[in-house]
Amino acid sequence: MPEDASLPTVVASLASWSRWQPFTPEVIRQAPVLPGVYLFQQDGALVYVGRAGERSGKGLRGRLTIYVSGRAPHSGLGNLALERALQEPSWLRERLEEVEAGQTLTVQQWSRLAVERAALRVCWSTTSTTEEGAVLERAVLDVLKEERLWNRLR
Repeated sequence: MPEDASLPTVVASLASWSRWQPFTPEVIRQAPVLPGVYLFQQDGALVYVGRAGERSGKGLRGRLTIYVSGRAPHSGLGNLALERALQEPSWLRERLEEVEAGQTLTVQQWSRLAVERAALRVCWSTTSTTEEGAVLERAVLDVLKEERLWNRLR
């Protein structure tokens, strides 16, 4: 179970969760290659619930790598982090200064910077199958239905 007290007891009771860790490439390189469910928190508050299937044998590590590298600006957590960053004037000013200085950024780089800006922490629970992951994700979302999560589809 994560060491952070912000994980609701009912969520903690649904599965065995890893400890909370910073959402960085270094941490994600150590994530399991099994399917499972992942949770994100920002400033101690739970903000996102997602799941990963087998992903060609890459499981949680594969899905989380896509987010941390910026390769998902159009879906899930990557899209939601980018949308939030684009609403923050100071972040936009920094990016504009980079562009005005001649730096060109790809969409993937913008997305990676947005995910970094969010300063997220992550924990996960592995499951034996993709289907078990879907069931666990649904259970977590159901118990958190009153929370202000970033997830759009609940």
